[in-house]
Parts: sequence; structure tokens; C-alpha cells
Amino acid sequence: MAGRRVLVTGATGFIGAHLLQALVEAGSEVHALRRHGGAVDLVTPHVTRRPAPVWHDVDVLDRAAMMHTLHDVSPDTVFHLAAYGARPAERDLDRMVAVNVHAPVTLWQSLPPSVSRMIVAGTSREYAKATRAVEETYPCGPVTLYSATKHAGITLLRALAAREQRAVTVLRLFGPYGPGDTSARVIPFTIAQLLAGKPVPLSSGSQQYDFAYIDDHVMAFLLAATVPLRPGWSVYNIGGGVPRLLREVVEAVAECIGTAASDRLHFSARPTDDDGLAVCGDISAARRELGYVPATPLRTGIARTVRWWRESAASRAVS
Repeated sequence: MAGRRVLVTGATGFIGAHLLQALVEAGSEVHALRRHGGAVDLVTPHVTRRPAPVWHDVDVLDRAAMMHTLHDVSPDTVFHLAAYGARPAERDLDRMVAVNVHAPVTLWQSLPPSVSRMIVAGTSREYAKATRAVEETYPCGPVTLYSATKHAGITLLRALAAREQRAVTVLRLFGPYGPGDTSARVIPFTIAQLLAGKPVPLSSGSQQYDFAYIDDHVMAFLLAATVPLRPGWSVYNIGGGVPRLLREVVEAVAECIGTAASDRLHFSARPTDDDGLAVCGDISAARRELGYVPATPLRTGIARTVRWWRESAASRAVS
């Protein structure tokens, strides 16, 4: 990626912030979009001497501004991570449709000739319910408003890519976690509750999930941007490649935190209608075609994440 000019949407989010730093460290000329005028803090402790990202105050729904910015920057690669609806507080349906459905089309229509490929963040929840790890050909059947709107936007991109033979790669992400994630996902939620000395109400824990540390997800984006071009549409599952029971994962979090934290894991405290179901991806295609190999063991990733939470809490206490 050294010397490549790239543009990133959704750069202030959890995954976007990590991707941004990786691109800077790789020596790319990085341009990032933001709506509210705020940049992101680097989430890993080392200090880079590379040029900082260039921030552009642009709403992804503003077609004129998007077109002006993209033609001014003239990137060769665009990473589209902007989304709305993943967090519990993000419930505005009109906004969800606008960001997840209309914005990808606006972005596509704004692409200058310099762009050779676009990498898009999809979601594992695009797939229909399953009881096993799913491959990319498994039927899609999103059941939440967020996953349905994400899938609708990506489906439109698929049709546009096929019509114009421009390279578009979708990465369907399974279970990203790591430093900087303060969302309601199960790993950060469990860590936050346990470190605060609070109980963690959980379902039965019998569901199977696929988790991958944030560095592995970021590596997948970099690989997708550097493998030989394949015009048109391609999609890959990105995850840890190892189905794990939810109970196993949260118990690993409690073990890492220690101090009898496991006593505060309350299984079956929440009702669940998906016992026995799996949200796991078959990553064979990504291994074969992208060279993607998850490198961070679950317990190592959890330990790093817990350490970040503890250091963040200590930093807030001092300030």
C-alpha cells in the first residue's frame, strides 16, 4: 500500500479507525471523510511518524460534495465503511435507509476514473439463519433493519459493478472485536460490565459465533486492496474461521479479568430465540484467493482488549 492514494468513509468508527492507522503505517496517502468535524485518536500505543490522514468534512449523502471531493482527491482505492444502525441508539429508519442504501449509490456515482477498486464492509448478518458455518453462496435473508438495509445497498453495488465491470470487493465481517470498541457487541459489553463489578445478563450461551481480532479484519481489507484486480463483483467472509460457543467466549473474558468475574456471568438471564443457531463464516475463499489467515488467537485478542479497557479507565480517572 506504500504510496497508494486511498479514501476511507466511516473512518471515525471502530473498524475504520484501525484501518486508517494501518494505511498510514503502510505509507499510503490517506484521505478520510467525516461529518462532525472530529478526527479519531490512534488506538494503538506506538506513535507513527508517517503523514497524518487528510480529513474532509463531507456528508456521504451530499452527492455534489462527494463528487467534488473524490475528483479532487483522485484516489486509486476507496474503502467504504460508513454505516448507520449497528448501535442500539441508531434507530432512525430514514437515516438507516439513507446511509446504508442511498450512500453507496451516491459514492458509486461520484467515483472518478482514477479509482481502480472499491472495498466495502458488509456484515455477517446479511445471511439467512444457519446452524453451521456458511460459505459465500449461502442464501441471504437479513432479519434486522440494519442488516436488511446494508444488504440492499450492497446488492445495488453488485448490479452496478456487473454493469460497469469496475472492481468491487465486499468483505462480510464476522465478530470483529478489539481495542477501541465500546459498542454493545458481546465482548466489549461483557468486559465493561465485569470491570465495573456489575452482573452480565446473558442468553443460554448455546449459540455459535465466529470472532476475529481487529488486526485480522484490517489485514483482510489490505489484502483485498492489493491482490490482482478482478473486474466486477466479489465477496468474501472474514472471521476467525473457528465456530465458538458464546458461553466459551464470555467465560474466556471473565477468566482474563479474574477476581471471580465468572461469578457475575448470568446465563439464561435473557430470553433467546436462536439457541443452537450459528453466526459463523466459512473463510476458505478468503484464504485461497486473498491469502487471508487469521493470526491472533482468541485469548490473546481478549487479553489485549481487556488491557485497553483497563488503561482507558485509568486514563479517564487521571484526567
